[in-house]
Amino acid sequence: MNNKFFNVPAASPVKEGGRKRAVIQYLLCYCVLLTGNSYLMSYFIEPYVNYLAVFVIAIALLVPKYWHFRDVAFVTSVLVMSMLVRITAGGAGISVFTRYALTIGLIVFAIKVSPANFLKRMLRIICFLTAVSLVLYFARLAVPGLYYRLPFYEFESQGTYYSMAAADSVNFHTKGLFLCCVREGEARNIGIFTEPGVFQGILTAALFCVVFMYERMSVSPKERAVSALVFLLGIVTCGSTTGFISLLAMLAFYFILPSGDLRRRKVSAKGGFKQYLVLLVSLGLMALVCDYYVRGDASILVESVFSKLFSSEGSFNVNQGNGAVRIDSVVASLELLTQHPFGVGFDEVQAYKGALSVGAGLFTTTAALGFPFALAYLYWLLAPVFSSRIGAAAVCSYLFLYFNFAVSQSLVLTPLLVSISVYLALCNEKGVTADEDSVAVQRAGACDKRGAWA
Repeated sequence: MNNKFFNVPAASPVKEGGRKRAVIQYLLCYCVLLTGNSYLMSYFIEPYVNYLAVFVIAIALLVPKYWHFRDVAFVTSVLVMSMLVRITAGGAGISVFTRYALTIGLIVFAIKVSPANFLKRMLRIICFLTAVSLVLYFARLAVPGLYYRLPFYEFESQGTYYSMAAADSVNFHTKGLFLCCVREGEARNIGIFTEPGVFQGILTAALFCVVFMYERMSVSPKERAVSALVFLLGIVTCGSTTGFISLLAMLAFYFILPSGDLRRRKVSAKGGFKQYLVLLVSLGLMALVCDYYVRGDASILVESVFSKLFSSEGSFNVNQGNGAVRIDSVVASLELLTQHPFGVGFDEVQAYKGALSVGAGLFTTTAALGFPFALAYLYWLLAPVFSSRIGAAAVCSYLFLYFNFAVSQSLVLTPLLVSISVYLALCNEKGVTADEDSVAVQRAGACDKRGAWA
C-alpha cells in the first residue's frame, strides 16, 4: 500500500527498533519488581522459579550481550556456598542459587537492553503502579465497603504478625494481582506486594533515584517533581515505620551533606528542588496531623509511629510492636554466626529462632550460609556505590536505606536498591563508562522530544 496516497510517512526502522526495546525494557523492569515479594511471584510464580532461573541462565550464557562477569561470579559463589553448607550441615539447596540467579539475571537484562534509559523507565513503571495504588487507597477511605465491589480476581493470602509473646497468622481475602493488590479489612497501601514494608522499600529507593540520580535520567524537572510527589504519597500511605525512618534519614542527608555526581565534575544545584521537597514534606506533615484529628487511633500517625515507637506511658521505646522481634531476630542470627561462622543452613536458623523469626533477611541468610556470604554479598552490592562517586549524601542514604530494610524485612535482594548497584557497576566499566552513559542520556533526551513515552 502506498503510504503517500494516505499522506502517512513510513515508519522509521530506527524508531521501530527503539520502541521495541522500550517495550521490552518496561516489561523486564516490571519483572524485576515482581521478584521483590510480590503477590504474583509469592503465590503463583514461586513453584516455577527453578525453571525460570534455568531459562535466564541459558540466555546469559548464550547471548554475549547479557553476560556480566561480575554478577555471574557472585551468583556462582552463592551456588558454591549453598552446596558446601548442604554437605556440611544441610538446610540449604539449589533453590537459594536459583532465586539469586533469577533476580540478578533479570536486573542485568533490564539494564543492558538500554542502559541510558533504565532508571527513567524503571521509575516510570513504579510511578504508574504507585499512582494506581493511591487511587484505590483514597477510594477505599472514601467508600469503606469498596473492596466488595471491586471486580478483581480474589484469592486467599496469609500474613503473620509478631510480638515477643506469640506469632499470629491471619488469612486475608485479597483482590488484584498485576497492577495493585488490596486486602479485605486492611487499608494500608501494599501496591502489588505482600506487605506495606516491602512496598516502602521500593518507594524509598525510587525517591532516592529522583533525589540523587536525576542527572543520569533524561527527564524534565516537571516529571521529577511529579514523581517525587507520587513516591512521597506512596510512602505515607504504606504506613510503615521503617519507611518513615528511611524517608527522614534520606532527607536529612540530602539537606545536610553535599550531593551530586562527582564523576561528572559537578555538584547538584539543589535550590528549586530542595525548596519543593521542603514544601512537600510540610504539606505531608499537615496532612498527617489532620488525619490524626479526624481518624484518631486509626490514623497513620498512631498506627505507624506512636504505637511502634512509644510505650503506653509515652516514653520512647523501639521495642514496641514488631521492633523488638526484629532486633531479637538480628541478635539470634549473630549468635548463630559466632558459633558457626561457616553456616548452619536455613533449617537450623529457623529452629534456633523459633516461631518468632521475622525480618532480618540479610542476617538470617548470613547465619545460614556463613560469613563468606556476607563478605561476598556486601562487596558485590556496595563496591559500585562507593566507586561511582555519586556524592556523600547519596552514599550515606543508600547505606541507611539498605540496612534499615535488611533489619526489618526478610527479603535480601530488594529489587530497586540492588538494581541501582548493578547499574552503577555497569556504568563504571569500559563497556558503559560514566562519560559514555552521559552522552547516551543526552541522546535519549533528544529522542524523548520526538517521542516522550519511550
